[in-house]
Order: sequence, then structure tokens, then C-alpha cells
Amino acid sequence: MVDARRLVCALVLTAATTAMAGSHEIAGDWQFKTPLGDARGRLLIMIDETAGSWRLELLVDEGVVPPTRDHLLRRHGRGWTFCGSAGQAFVQTWSEAWREVGPRTEAFLAALVRLPLARSRQQLVEPRRSMLRSWRELPESWRPPSRTVGRRGDLRRRMIERGLGGGGDGLVVTARRCDQGLELTSRRWPVTVTLGALTLHEDRWELPAEAFLPLWPLVDVLP
Repeated sequence: MVDARRLVCALVLTAATTAMAGSHEIAGDWQFKTPLGDARGRLLIMIDETAGSWRLELLVDEGVVPPTRDHLLRRHGRGWTFCGSAGQAFVQTWSEAWREVGPRTEAFLAALVRLPLARSRQQLVEPRRSMLRSWRELPESWRPPSRTVGRRGDLRRRMIERGLGGGGDGLVVTARRCDQGLELTSRRWPVTVTLGALTLHEDRWELPAEAFLPLWPLVDVLP
């Protein structure tokens, strides 16, 4: 418990040293399509370009009550929080413990989070590729199941996975403009994620440092 308190204090102090200016909000819908089924929901992104901080809230539409911005602010329902700054990032399933991830994963997530901002500003012209080189920085429960290739060396295992179409460790996501807004695909899986109805509010908030930590819902830290 003492170590946890020290970590929380360190996180708050680290975040507090960054200047909070030029904060933007992007809201929209997301849709996840696979041959096995679809899912959809709402998203909310907060970005402080000056400090390099970001936060993403994802909410699943479970078909009972239409999801609203207030549900995202309160983390009400089923969803996830992603946030980070300067090589440090956290992932959290709502109502569960948050987990820290490494700098490479933070860079990958930060690049994805900024894609809707670029699309909303009409700055996304050509397809963009974002690469996660390894799953190892993510919590084990967040990693995709690996193929079973027997008890062989790591190099041989990775070569066999490539031969089976797995593409090796990691993930490459390609983002393209579409009529709805933004389309994300990957050769690794037959999955399409569409981000639509994107709305951008420039300089809407002067966000406090705590907004970019997973410790509180956004409703507790917004002005």
C-alpha cells in the first residue's frame, strides 16, 4: 500500500510539471466489424498539444440506453480508459485496476489518438501507418492469444508464426479517410474499425494535470 501511494504521488507530481494549454476535445462514434460479429459505441479524446498529453475514453453501446458524453465523463457502463504523456501511458478497463505500459506502446497509442484530430482538421490526406512492435509492454490479459507452435526457440517460433500468417509479434494499423470519418485496418486480423461523426472543439478546456491520469473519471477533473 505504501508503494502504491508513493507511485500515485509521483505520477501527480510528474504530470503537474507540464504546462496545460491548448487542450482540445474530439468526440465521435466507433464501430468494430469482424466476420464473427460487430460492436459499436462512443469515444471521447482529450489532447493537450503543448504538454504532449492525451486521454481516450471508449464506451460500448450495449443497446439499453443510448450512450452519451456524460456516460463517458463518468465512466458509466462498459468501457476503457487510455491516457499518457511523454513516454508514460496507462490502460484501464473501467471499474478495474489501471496498468502502466512502456514508452513504445505509449507512442503507438498516442499516434492512434491523434488520427481523429488530424482527420477533423482535414490534415489526413494519405493513409498513415502506426506500428506496435511488441505486445510485451501491455498487461498479459490485454495481449492477443499467440499461436501454439511447440517448444522451440524464440526466433523459430516467430518465423513459424509469420509463415502461418500471424505476421510475427506486434501490430501495424493503417488509417484512411472515409465518408464516415476514419477507417482503421490491419492485415493481421480481418477487422475494420470506423470512427465517425467526429466533432472537434479547439481550446475548449484548460485541463488540469490530473485529467491525463487514470485515477479519476473526467467528470471529477474538468472545470
